[in-house]
Order: sequence, then C-alpha cells, then structure tokens
Amino acid sequence: FSLVCAALSQWRGIPVARLRDGHFAVMKSVDSSTEGALTSTSAVGRCLIVGSVVTHIALHAAIGLAVPHEGRLGETERLACLLALTIQIGSLLHDTLVRQQLARHTSWVKTAVLAVKVMAMLTNVLIYTGYSPLVVDRITGRSNCMFRWAEWTVLAFTMTFIVDSVDGTAGSLRQSLLQASSQSASTLCGLLLPFLRFALWVPTLLVSFALFFVLFWRLYNKQIALRRARCELPSRSFALRQKELGVTLLRQCAITWTALVILWSADAVSRWLGLCSETDWGFIADCVVDVVAKTLYSSTIREREEAVPIRQEQHNQKVVDDRMRVFWREAKDVLMVSQRKLSSDTSPSCATVTTFASPSVKALLGGDAVSEQWVTGRTHVLTDSGVKRAQLVGGTKEERSHATASTVPLEPAADNLVPSTYTPSTSSASSVGTWPPCSQPCS
Repeated sequence: FSLVCAALSQWRGIPVARLRDGHFAVMKSVDSSTEGALTSTSAVGRCLIVGSVVTHIALHAAIGLAVPHEGRLGETERLACLLALTIQIGSLLHDTLVRQQLARHTSWVKTAVLAVKVMAMLTNVLIYTGYSPLVVDRITGRSNCMFRWAEWTVLAFTMTFIVDSVDGTAGSLRQSLLQASSQSASTLCGLLLPFLRFALWVPTLLVSFALFFVLFWRLYNKQIALRRARCELPSRSFALRQKELGVTLLRQCAITWTALVILWSADAVSRWLGLCSETDWGFIADCVVDVVAKTLYSSTIREREEAVPIRQEQHNQKVVDDRMRVFWREAKDVLMVSQRKLSSDTSPSCATVTTFASPSVKALLGGDAVSEQWVTGRTHVLTDSGVKRAQLVGGTKEERSHATASTVPLEPAADNLVPSTYTPSTSSASSVGTWPPCSQPCS
C-alpha cells in the first residue's frame, strides 16, 4: 500500500504537489540551492506517512486475529519491553514539547520521523500488555514476537525510503521506492519463517538475505556518485552537501540493520545448537535494536536533514557579506549609508540618524580627521526646526564640540533611511565583477 501511494506522486513522470478536485497539480520547480526535491515534496511525504500508518494497523490486526499464541513473555522480557517503551515515550515528548524547530520550512521528514516513533511505541504497548502472538520457529526453536516483525516490515520501508530520498530528486523516486521495497520484503520473509517447513524455510531465508544485501549495493553506488560529484560540483554547493548526507545516513542505516541480522543469526544458531537459557536474550536484543533504530537513529535523520539547509544558508550569507564588504571597501566612488533610529520619543520629528561613508571618502577629503569621522560614523539629531546637528560617534568632548555641523531640512515623510543618493559608476561596478549592490540608486 505504501508503494502504491508513493508511486501516485509521479503521475506519468510529472512530480505532483497536491490533489485538488480530482485533478493532479504539477509541482512547482524547486530551487536546488536551498532544498532537495523529494524531501520538499509534500505529496510524497503524505503518501508515505498515510500508507505506513494504514499498513501498520492492517498488518497488526491481521496477525492478531489469525495467528494463535504459543507462549507468553517472562518477567525479564516484559521489563526489557517496558524500558524500551519508556525511552520511546520520552523521545516523543522531547520531540513534541522541548525540541526547537530550527528550519524555517518544515519538510515531511519531521512528520514521518514522528510517525515512525509513534508506531514503534504503540507496538511496544501491545507487546507489553500481552496482545502480541508469540510463535516458535520450527527449524531454529526461536520464539518470534509477531507484532515486532509486523512493525519492522512496515517501518523498514518507511525509514529506508526517508534515508534514500534525502539526496534524491523527483527523477530518483523509482530508485528510492525499489530500495525501500527490498528492505521491507526482506523483513517480510523473516516474518514468514516461523510458519514454514524446512523445504520452504531455507529458500525464504536465502531470499531474505539477498534482498538485505541490496542495501550495500545501493550504498556502493551512492559512494561512487559522491566521488564523482566531488570532482564536478563546488565544495560548498548544496547538492554536494545533500549527497554527503545521503551517503552518511545510508551507511548508518546499513550498520543498524546489519546489527539486527547478526543478532538474529546468533540467536538462531545458538538455539539450533541447543545453547539456550530460560531468558529470551533474542527478544531483549530485539528491544535494544528497536530503540536504537526508532529513537536514536530516526532522531539523527531528522536533525541532519534540518542542519544541512541551515548550514548552506549560513554559507550563502557569509558569501554575501564578504562580497558586500569588498564592494564597500574597494569602491572608488564615495558610498554613504544612513540609518534612522527613533528615540524614546516616537514622534517622526525627533529621531537620530547615523551616517557612514565608505573608505574612499578619505581620498576625496585628503585623509583628514573629518574623513575618518565619516568612516567611523557620524550621528545626526533631527529636530523640530528642520535641522540635524552632526555629532561624532565616540571621541572626546573637545572633538565633538569642534565637529562640523551639517544642516539638512527635515522631511516629514522620511522613512527609516535618510537617503544620500548615489548612482554607481562603471568603475565602481567593475571593481567587484558581478556585484552591483542594487539595481536602483543606493542609499
């Protein structure tokens, strides 16, 4: 169901943003310099979340009604489940009540991560209260908690799709769906193993392992694409940051699922060899992996997905600041900027204005003390008489008393900026290449 719902977001190869009155609306183009296409497409996120929730409920209901109970959890196992449940509830409360929203725009990844945590928490509630059937594998003798396997079957698709689509575009939706489906199908084979006889048990196990190793093939291809992107893209580009994030998260995903496979294999082999105890350590290990995957790892996905656009915006702002600083410092003509600040009296007839001049004013005025005053800033007090008295910012009392006073008529309709109009010449614009400060006369 998740696969079908998510596939609807690519109607005849056209990305879809929303569904209105039965008609598909074409998604607006996304600026690749600020956000990824898949993680910003809300239709994909809605289909994924709704499909995951519906499938999770349906699969749990089907197992609860059709599968008989073959055992009960011991006190140690119930305690482990309770601890996992407590950690997951605490993580949910932290995400909803404490954690601050860093990104200005919320992508569907945040909602999907919360949905994953809620579904994992509800599964632990059902297991702890004894509603989950326990089925003993006929081949290994391993006790399987069927609701746990149902949860993993659904959320393996959800979390793998999130990880794979972090650096994706609308064109790579098919690859993300196939990758997520392979991990979900691999887990589904594990769910079916307790019901199979040896003739079908071995082929199903081999298929499960084969589908699981698709994850490493995908990771290998992403690493190759990342090395190629590092040669072709700027080192600070957003596309490169997204690809690096995608490889990092997919590597962590492979480590998490590999831990689950190793623990399952170790428990199955030990039971097959007769090395078992009264405590079901396999169930306890499953609880630990579930906490790591659904609580810690999913939180990492959300935090890193939010952090990459923020870091890119910070880098872009630094580039803008550096270019403006060069433009201000290297301009051959004199640039002047005035900023108006209202005093405690909010009347527009009483305000203070600070005016700064670019360093080129020193060449114009011969480098005297007055030019230095303009560079560091001069404060002008607007009065009702229509006169603004110039005063130095800082300096001694004697310097302020000898400062040259300038008079400018007060305009009642003045805005926050008192303009000193300047039209950039060819020389000043060419000194910074592509960086004229504005298309209109600058203030």
